[in-house]
Amino acid sequence: MTSITNSAKQYNHIICHKKPVDKNANIDERNNLDHKFIFKEEREDNIRWRIINNDGTRENLFLLTGVKELISTALPKMPAEYIARVVYNHNHYSLVIIKDPNKVIGGICYRPFVERNFIEIVFFAVNGDHQDKGYGRRLMNRLKHFMRDVVKIKYMLVYADESAIGFFRKIGFTTNITLEKEIWKGYIKDYSKAKLMQSTFIAKINYAETKEILARQKQAIREKIARTIKPPIIHPGLQRFKNGVKSIDPMSVPGIKESGWTLELEKRAKESVKYRADYLLMLKIMEDLENHRSAWPFRLPVDPITVPDYYDIIKDPMDFSTVRKRMENNRYLTLKEFAIDVQKIWDNCKYYNTKETYYYKSAETLEKFFTDLLLENGIKLP
Repeated sequence: MTSITNSAKQYNHIICHKKPVDKNANIDERNNLDHKFIFKEEREDNIRWRIINNDGTRENLFLLTGVKELISTALPKMPAEYIARVVYNHNHYSLVIIKDPNKVIGGICYRPFVERNFIEIVFFAVNGDHQDKGYGRRLMNRLKHFMRDVVKIKYMLVYADESAIGFFRKIGFTTNITLEKEIWKGYIKDYSKAKLMQSTFIAKINYAETKEILARQKQAIREKIARTIKPPIIHPGLQRFKNGVKSIDPMSVPGIKESGWTLELEKRAKESVKYRADYLLMLKIMEDLENHRSAWPFRLPVDPITVPDYYDIIKDPMDFSTVRKRMENNRYLTLKEFAIDVQKIWDNCKYYNTKETYYYKSAETLEKFFTDLLLENGIKLP
């Protein structure tokens, strides 16, 4: 772990001696950023960033105690002894936000597995007074930047409980685990009531400045549009309807043909809007199903090692992760196609398991929940 510690010291030196933010920068652009509050804090040097671990120094031990207290407050049901054991472990590191004098207001506790090309996020918390101000996203982006560019790690794994899944999705995590199971299985702690999520670092993204880059790109697009847009041509109103005409050919209306509009484009636009609405509804239904307390048996394909005869009996298996992949690949052209696949999950479970089992009862519970969701949206299975 010496190389990790040295890299952390190098990173701490860089962010403590970084070029100051230009206070004369485009203020309108800065105010458009989602994290404008934290940007102001950084600009005025009210916060500091540090990567720390238990190296025995008084300063780091003091800050780690702040991390422990922060996590204990955020996770009151988590045993304090377990939190302390993880935070003070020599193999674990914490990226923290410090507000003067030395108060830890946010932190990510993680363990790097450099030789396996991934890190495990163990704890992630932001002080209650500083939530919804961009600190969490900024923390994660800084950690991604450090891991990819300094430590040369590509993947990040985290177990997220139901309340945190949505947040992790927003900051680039997915439940579609592409990292081979043999790489991480047995190296990270399993949590039965949480879902494993993965983030893969993209080479060309500057994670440390994502918001600033997006703001500059949006500004550049707005400026280009402003340069190319033509002044509007105002045509006089149509007089034909005053003479009792009920309808006319749209292409005969002055300006319509010049705009590039056609009936075919109108038809495609309507179809696109409908498909988009259907897709968003599928996403919402899947999120509701995945976040249900009885969902965990159906999130991934049945393990053939644990249940050897399953695929001999079930010829058309289905699970949440498979449905999600099919959604991403545009396999469902209609809501009914989507609903039929999801229904297979409950049908397969009830066919394989007996009525008194937890799995059968979970399938019944979720099937009713799913049917109610469909009916709420006007969908009825055959």
